[in-house]
Amino acid sequence: MDTALNVSLIDQPEYAEFIAKSHPALRCSKDDSIGHFFVANLDIAEPLLPGLIRANLELAQSMLPRYLKPKALFLGTPFEPYRQDDVLTRLPPLEKMVDGLHMLSSRHRVQCIVMTNVSPTHERCSELLDSGFTLLPSFPDMVLNLRDIETFEEYLRLLKAGDRSSVRRNLRVFGERGYEIRQIKNSEPISTNLYEAYLPFFNRAKVKWFPHSPEFFRDATDFSNSTRLFVASDTDGELAGFAMGYFDGRVYHAGRLGVRPDLFQQDRVYFALLYRFIEDAISLGAKQLSLEPTAYRLKRHLGAKPRPVVNAIMGTSPFWRTALSLGKPLGYRLLRHLNRPKVLEDHY
Repeated sequence: MDTALNVSLIDQPEYAEFIAKSHPALRCSKDDSIGHFFVANLDIAEPLLPGLIRANLELAQSMLPRYLKPKALFLGTPFEPYRQDDVLTRLPPLEKMVDGLHMLSSRHRVQCIVMTNVSPTHERCSELLDSGFTLLPSFPDMVLNLRDIETFEEYLRLLKAGDRSSVRRNLRVFGERGYEIRQIKNSEPISTNLYEAYLPFFNRAKVKWFPHSPEFFRDATDFSNSTRLFVASDTDGELAGFAMGYFDGRVYHAGRLGVRPDLFQQDRVYFALLYRFIEDAISLGAKQLSLEPTAYRLKRHLGAKPRPVVNAIMGTSPFWRTALSLGKPLGYRLLRHLNRPKVLEDHY
């Protein structure tokens, strides 16, 4: 393991530079008073359960985007790490940064300030509440504890017999049909293929975050040795899918996974790539593997457990200050499914 990587992704200047360069629309930047931030629209319909309420809200958003899809200043980074406790820990005392937050929000003409995916039990959450933030549930992370596990075979032995058999069967089918997985150190020559495998997965996703650009895949292996890129190839040597993760010396972040559209749900390509995240994390000595949201049932069968997180939101416009003040009870009710593992498994 490269001991130089024993630092959070957020603290790696190359990572912040890479994300800012590959996603210019997000206006990623850093301010001395608050650290990293970016600017984007907040989709308040995204975390709602599919159904009539969400459909009506999405219709209303299309008619009143200024109010219902507000421009927001997000604290932290737009992608990995999924749980951003490190961002919260590194913030200065919140009472000292409120003026800076309001100055930046005025400069960028945003309607609210958002701190995404922090632990609801974090010691600084009380500061967020005292500073005017509202805490609302978010999609929980799925975390696999890898402490004291030294090999993939040892990991498999910890699974239930049925789950272990499923993993072995999927890997056997994947191999018998002629596929292989190899690590890639330079993403540029295959960046178009990576993007073409990623985009259908993003378009089909039940939970969408900000989309990646083609430049993200072109430059993904440039910023640091943190990037872990694996490509599955078919019998003709063509890209069948990819798995891209990041390792910061302690936590392995399962960042992105894509499968060629014609192989979607075929030949166990998706499963083999997902298992490679686990195998690679173990080989690097990672203490935890963050598998991120969605596919909750599958990830539970792989031994991962949900880790609750919340979004902290502060209104800066009159409309959003009023909406967050009066709408908290409704917000908690509409988002209560995010704290119910069975519901998440049924819908996501």
